[in-house]
This record gives sequence, structure tokens and C-alpha cells, in this order.
Amino acid sequence: MRVRGAWGLALLGALGCATAAPPPEPAVAPAPPAASTPPAPESQRGQLLRPDQIFEILEQSKIAYDLDSEASVPPTRLVDATELPVPRSRPVDAYIEVRADGDGPRKVESRYPPPEIAELFGRASDAFAAERWDEARALYQAAIEVAPGYFKTYTYLGNTLLRLGAFAEAEATLQKALSLNPSDYQALIFLGDTYFETGQFARAKGVLLRAFVLNRGSDAVEQRLDATLAKLDLKRRDGRLAPPFRVERTDEMKVSLRFDGERGMRWLAMAACMACWTYEDGCRSRSPEADDPLHLAMFRECLVNQAASVAIRRDEHPEAVGEDEARLLASIEDGFLEAIIFWEVVGETAPLVIYLLPEAVQADIVRYIERHLLVSTRLI
Repeated sequence: MRVRGAWGLALLGALGCATAAPPPEPAVAPAPPAASTPPAPESQRGQLLRPDQIFEILEQSKIAYDLDSEASVPPTRLVDATELPVPRSRPVDAYIEVRADGDGPRKVESRYPPPEIAELFGRASDAFAAERWDEARALYQAAIEVAPGYFKTYTYLGNTLLRLGAFAEAEATLQKALSLNPSDYQALIFLGDTYFETGQFARAKGVLLRAFVLNRGSDAVEQRLDATLAKLDLKRRDGRLAPPFRVERTDEMKVSLRFDGERGMRWLAMAACMACWTYEDGCRSRSPEADDPLHLAMFRECLVNQAASVAIRRDEHPEAVGEDEARLLASIEDGFLEAIIFWEVVGETAPLVIYLLPEAVQADIVRYIERHLLVSTRLI
């Protein structure tokens, strides 16, 4: 089946990023240009668009959408790489921290050791590399005395205590690092090591899955996670669960949406939502940047509307809701669709996006991984 028409929803707003200079590791991407679309009127913000309003916006579109449900769907592509605010395949800096100025948008920056402890920090790192654990511990502790609010010193002190076999002290120190910076994936790795060494494999899996969400490109994360899963008779599926849809601009005023019609309407729903959000000013301008740094409000509105429509018909006429629609509703209600968008599509191309997501959405991604990427190795 091929259909011509306007469809849609939305994704990927501006990422505010800053770096210290000169950084010893790859710098975080610079902030992209400001969006050119005007802000939504105050009267529209926070209000769900009715389905008829959404389709009115789409019917007035000057962009032609080509929907193909019988296409051979290649690996997922959100939009052309040149349109993404963060370059592809950018490594995640070990010093990343998520910060916000008051009630303003969250932003990612790399926070390196402050000048007053730079020398101590460097000497401690050298001692650690030479496996002089007691010396490294003393130097990291001295750095904490000088700058007690800097998260990374606790991270590396915790790893040093782990090497010394002081597991309880290591756990407490790493928890302190995470209280200062919940996005410190290295602290999560070392905490996972602590739990692994003390036989707490389920707890190790929990923190390592969080580290995997934040930095799935890390060999260290993958190795620790796989070793921990093996202790629990689990393993990761081979490869990713690449969603069977693709959205890309084919020329200036045309967009192609390809989806696997045999694998359920949720993929059409997601592809259509992304297309509208990416290319339709009438949808994109409704998201208040100050309240939603990722500009995802309209994306959620689209999914909520689709879920509401199915739920109303299910409540009034249960026999009228087919299995495919029921799966779509369940996927939206349990966070599956948002999780797969961020994990399988956006995070692969722009990994820093994951750091800006609310904790509830990050938790949805962890649940998604546990439910759909982990399988048992136990023979029953």
C-alpha cells in the first residue's frame, strides 16, 4: 500500500552544551543555532491538540509525504545527518555533567578538576596508574579536603578503595559521587564492580544498565554488563532491535516514510509523529523551549492523542479494538514507544540527548532494555 498525504509529529530541539578549555578529552558539541520557528502562543501551550486540529495542520502542509508500508526498511534513520544538532558517533566524555541555570533548560557540559586541585588530582591519577593504591587514596582524599563539591574525585577515590578491597567504603564514596552527579557513568561502572566483587549481582546489573543507557558505546560498560548478566543466567540479544521504520527528506519539499506494515501500526504511529515534528512548523512551534529543552512536547501530544482515541473506543466498544491497536495503546501507556525512540533511534545518532532526558524517561529506557534486549540462557 502506498499513500500520499501529510502525517506526523516531532523531535530533537536545541542542546545547550559548554566545555572547559583546554579539555583533556574530546569536547562536547557546541550549541546549535537557535530555532527559527516562532514560539507558540501562550493560549496554546500546555493544551493537547485534538486529532482534528493535528490533521488540519497536516492537511495545510506544503510538504508531500510518501508513505510506503511494503518497503524493505533499512536501518533506522530519523532525519538527514546534516540536520541533527549533535554530530554522529561523538564519544561520551567521562567528565560530563548535566547542569541547569535556575529554571532554565538543562545543558550538558564537561567539568574538569578545578585549578585548586589540578595538581593533586594529576598526582593521584599517576599513582593510581602505577598501582600505588595507598598513595592514590591519600592524594584523592587531600583533593576532597580542598574541593569537597567536585564529583569526580569521589569517583576515582571510590575506584581506588575498590582496588584496596575496602568495599563498604568504596560503595559509600561512589554513592557520594552519584549524589553530586547522577550522570557520572564511570561512578556507575565502579559501583557495579563493587557489587560484583561482593556477589551482589542483581544490584550490579541495575547500576550497570544505567551506565549502559548513558554510554552504550563504552567497551568497559559492555564487558562489565555482560559478565554480570552471565552470573544471572542472562545475556544481551545480538544487535539492536532496530525499529522497522525510516524517515528521511528525499528533496526540498518531500519526505519519505517507510514502515513494515506487517509488524504493527505502532511503527507507523512513531514514523508519522517524527515526520511532523521534524518538518512541520505548525507542530514544532507549539513546544515551549524553556519548558522542554528537547522540544518533545508535540511528540508526546501525538502519542497521547493516539492512545486516548484507542482507549475511548476500547471502553465504549471493546470488540471494536483489534489486537494491533491494543498493542499500540499498551506500548504508549508503558513508555515503550518513547524508550525505543530515545534508545534505538536518537541515542544512536546523538548520544548526549540521553543525558537531557528526565529521570522517568531514563528509567523507561532501562525497563525497555530489560524487557526487550535481555534474554535468559537458562534451559527450562
